[in-house]
Amino acid sequence: MAISEGDSFINLQTAHIDLNKIKNLSEPIFPSLLQEKIEKWIEIRVFVLYDEVHSMAIFSQNNRQTATDYRNYDFSKMSRMIPYRLPLDVNEKVLKFMERCDLDTGSIDMILTQDNRFVFLEVNPAGNIEMVGDNCNYWLEKRIAEYIIQTISSCQIQN
Repeated sequence: MAISEGDSFINLQTAHIDLNKIKNLSEPIFPSLLQEKIEKWIEIRVFVLYDEVHSMAIFSQNNRQTATDYRNYDFSKMSRMIPYRLPLDVNEKVLKFMERCDLDTGSIDMILTQDNRFVFLEVNPAGNIEMVGDNCNYWLEKRIAEYIIQTISSCQIQN
């Protein structure tokens, strides 16, 4: 994915950076976040809907094209995506994080390392329900509709 305007664009995907190529730049690379590479075992996409946490494991590490970022899709050999249950303590941390950020919904990306550490990458407050919902049959659109109906019903009862 990229943002473009005219002949300029910003790539929004994760990539390997050769520090020798950028250490002498005169201007900052904005917007960018540089961090140490962390070897992953799997990528995890989480969709949070109020107090519900819906997770999916993405097995992208064995394909050179998707090893750094599963969004570098290899359409000839798509990454396997399956439902995944976060450990209870990680699930609780996700909910606490969302609460502290004052977010009711959103998508969280993280990786699980080979030594069983969960590493938070980012949260997208707008969320992305299709990937998790469709691949894992979580019926997220139905859950959202139920929340809306419940909220409307509660408002009508109070009035």
